[in-house]
Amino acid sequence: MNWIKDILRPIKRRKLIYFLLFLQLFISIYSGYNALESLRDSKQSYGKLEAFKNPEYIYSVEVNFPEEISTKVFLGKLSMLEDIKSRSKYSIIDYKDLEVKEITETYYTAIGQNMLDIFNIKLSEGNISLDRNKKQALAGYNFREKYKLGDKVKCEAIDDEYEIVGFLEKDQPDFTEYSSGGDLNNDILLIDDSIPKREDMFYIVSKDSYLDTRDYMGKLLESYGTTRIKNLEETLIDSNYNISKESKNMALYSMGMFVFSISVFISLMILIINKSKKAIGIKMACGAKKISIYLNMLRQMLFVYILSFIAVNILIFLRGSSSLLGWRWNFERIGVKNILMLNLVVFLLIVVLSIPMLIKILKLNPSELIRNE
Repeated sequence: MNWIKDILRPIKRRKLIYFLLFLQLFISIYSGYNALESLRDSKQSYGKLEAFKNPEYIYSVEVNFPEEISTKVFLGKLSMLEDIKSRSKYSIIDYKDLEVKEITETYYTAIGQNMLDIFNIKLSEGNISLDRNKKQALAGYNFREKYKLGDKVKCEAIDDEYEIVGFLEKDQPDFTEYSSGGDLNNDILLIDDSIPKREDMFYIVSKDSYLDTRDYMGKLLESYGTTRIKNLEETLIDSNYNISKESKNMALYSMGMFVFSISVFISLMILIINKSKKAIGIKMACGAKKISIYLNMLRQMLFVYILSFIAVNILIFLRGSSSLLGWRWNFERIGVKNILMLNLVVFLLIVVLSIPMLIKILKLNPSELIRNE
C-alpha cells in the first residue's frame, strides 16, 4: 500500500494547504446541493398548483382552538368536523396524517373520497373504484416493488386492513398546504370517510368572494375558536414566487462559490507544486516519471475531495435530525441522479483544472528544483 503512504505523506506535511482545499471543495459541494434542493422545491411547488382542480375556488381553513376545546378534541370528546359538516353550505374536504414508521419509511394518510373532487390523484398503475363498502388504499411510487395490486396493508393507528388498488405516479405532489416541496412517494393513502380526520385544518370549496367566504366561516366556527382562512390559489402562487426567488438566489450564490472555488483550487495547486519542488526534484532524480508524479498529486486532491464529500453527507445526515429517515428524505429532495451528476462534474473539473499542473511539472528540471528549494 505504498501509494496510500505517497498520498498521505504530503498531506500531513502541508496540512494547512490541504485543509483549505478540503474547505473549498466542501463549500462547493454543499452549495451545489442547496441549489439542487431549491430547484426541486420550486418544481414541486408549481406541480402542486397544477394538481389542484380549480384552486381559485378552494380555501384552506385553520382553526385555533382555545385550551379547553383543544383538550376535548384531543381526547375525542368533541368532534367539531361532524358539527361543521352538518351546518356548512360549503363542502368540507379533510385529511389526517395517521402514522409515520421510521423503520419502514412509510407515511399513512387518511383522506375522504371528496379529496378527489379537488385534487388530481394520478396513478402509474391500478384504478380507483370509489366503492364506499371497500377499504381501499393508494400506495406511493416507491412501494411498487414491495407490494402489488390487491395486497393488503395495515395501519396500526386504526388497526384495520386496506387493499391496494393503485400506485401513485412518481413525485405525485402532496395535497398538504404546508408541504410545498413534498411528494407522496413514501405515502400510503387510505381512502376512508369513516376515519376521523384532523379537526383544526381542512379545505372548503366556495365560489363566493373571499370576504363573504371568510365572514361565513368565521361565524360558523366562532364558538370553536379563531379562524384563519386563505385562498389556496393565492397561497400557492405566493409560495411559488418565494421558492422561485430562493432558487434563483441560491443558484447565483452557488455560481459565485463555483467561480471562487476554481480560483482557489488553481491557486492551491500552484502553491502545492511550489512548496513541493525539492521533493519532486529528488523523485525525478531517482528516476520517477513526471506523469507518475502528476498522478500522485492528482490522487492527493481526489482524496481530499472524497473527504469533503463524506463531510457534506454527514452534515446532511445531521440536518435530518440524525435519523435515517431524515437523511434519506433530504437526499430524495435533492435527487440521487442530481447528486451523482454534481459530483461527477466536480470530479471532472478537478481532473481538467489539474492539466496546467501537469504542464508545469513536465517543464521542471530536477537539478534546478533541488538547488532552488
